[in-house]
Amino acid sequence: MHLEAYTIRLPNTTLNLVDNYAAEFMSRRHSECGFFEVTTQSPIKHRRYVEQMARYFKQEHDYDFTQFCSLDDDESDEDEYSAWLFVAYAGVEWPPVSKIFGACCFRRRDLTEPESPWELQWVWLHTFFRNHGCLTNVWPFFRERFGNIMVEPPHTKAMSTFLKKWSSHNIKIQRSGP
Repeated sequence: MHLEAYTIRLPNTTLNLVDNYAAEFMSRRHSECGFFEVTTQSPIKHRRYVEQMARYFKQEHDYDFTQFCSLDDDESDEDEYSAWLFVAYAGVEWPPVSKIFGACCFRRRDLTEPESPWELQWVWLHTFFRNHGCLTNVWPFFRERFGNIMVEPPHTKAMSTFLKKWSSHNIKIQRSGP
């Protein structure tokens, strides 16, 4: 697979955007990476950040379409999602600035079933932030928040390794094909 070169521009944001519960969760883990939730009711600016990360995911994996649209709103009953932006705290400026370096998106696929499990549809982290424990650190939070998570394929080699590590933690892995 040959990929064309593209520029990755990571947006800055202020720390006051970080969800209090998520920030407290990360502080218990002494991590410099934080995260906050983006839903259909979040400001369009935040949804555009998620869409930007989804475009990077699409480009890196040579997919045909972007798996997140910032224009989906709470008036649409077609999809329920919970996207999460990953942020790294940077600098000593005031107000404190964070760099958004990734995102992931959970969706309920069966909206007719109120208790249907959440599926992790995609995750994208900037290459400089991979293999530094960011996803590992937030995974217990996601498990607490979403329960038994199903992980959609296809899986990269890194994601397959991650899932094997967590396989004893009741993760359901969807298989491609029949």
